[in-house]
Amino acid sequence: MPAQLIVLDERRNEVQRDLVFGLDVFSHAQELIDDNGWDENYRYRIVSDIDVAAEYTRAEVKLRACRPK
Repeated sequence: MPAQLIVLDERRNEVQRDLVFGLDVFSHAQELIDDNGWDENYRYRIVSDIDVAAEYTRAEVKLRACRPK
């Protein structure tokens, strides 16, 4: 089942929304962070299953993606 990755800026406005398939949602989020230069003020909300959502900081995404940069 795909997960939604919703990127929020410092005011919690939606910046980007992607549909991610498989278990690579954190790697995808890390790629977006690298490509766009988003700072620690951005949050990454991952919605999976039936309305199960969690928000992560840039540092948390980096740890879960297992791709130090």
